Amino acid sequence: MKTNKKRLKGLNIVIDIFIYMFLLLCMLFLFVCILAKKDSDGAVTILGYQTRIVISESMEKCDNTYDQIKKYKIRDIPVKSLVVIKTVPSNGLRQDDFYDKIKIGDVLTFKYVIGTKQETITHRVIKVYEDDKDSFIELRGDNVLLTDNINTTSQIINIDEVNSPNYIIGKVIFKSYTLGTILFALKKPLGMFLIIIIPTLIIMIFEIVKVVNYIYTQKKTKAQKQIESQRVELEMLKQKLKQLENSQEGDWSV
Repeated sequence: MKTNKKRLKGLNIVIDIFIYMFLLLCMLFLFVCILAKKDSDGAVTILGYQTRIVISESMEKCDNTYDQIKKYKIRDIPVKSLVVIKTVPSNGLRQDDFYDKIKIGDVLTFKYVIGTKQETITHRVIKVYEDDKDSFIELRGDNVLLTDNINTTSQIINIDEVNSPNYIIGKVIFKSYTLGTILFALKKPLGMFLIIIIPTLIIMIFEIVKVVNYIYTQKKTKAQKQIESQRVELEMLKQKLKQLENSQEGDWSV
């Protein structure tokens, strides 16, 4: 009986932790919505950081380039991966410092015009150079086997050109295929149902079970107290009856 109670108590603790974590995530989501600033394509920037889901194969693992890029922290970015981007500061001095720290091997997310359409691309820096007036960054996807021109050719961005349609959004500092897959699923009704609605229903069911169990326990405890009280009263009555019988026997003996 004690073992079952310990197990039930342990289960309740786990459920409570899960509930608090879920509420914390909800509060965090609300906080993010308040502070978020949306880019022109809907990407959200929070406190200088941005998250995006990769939808191109241009940064997936490629045997032709893997030996050159395997030493870098950010590599092998499959489709649906989540990338966290440290965005270019708006302050002039901090912006200059940001660009000065960009080096070959860094992965950047940027806007670039392909044909007549401005695309959002995440590629690796393969060259940083200057001419007499301006500074340039050349980028290319790791997966050079793709036939798409966006991925097989490099992109050159003049970081000193003002109001250019080709510009750096920021530097990729983290990537996760697992988190990206989850967030990608959340965008679909089925994913929303499986990841949010079902856990919420489970929490509600557990809470209802806890309430019912509490009410049942309270009733059971009350009933046990009544039984115990009646037992005590019965014992007291038996003792009084016995005393009365002994008293009567004493009277008869006289």
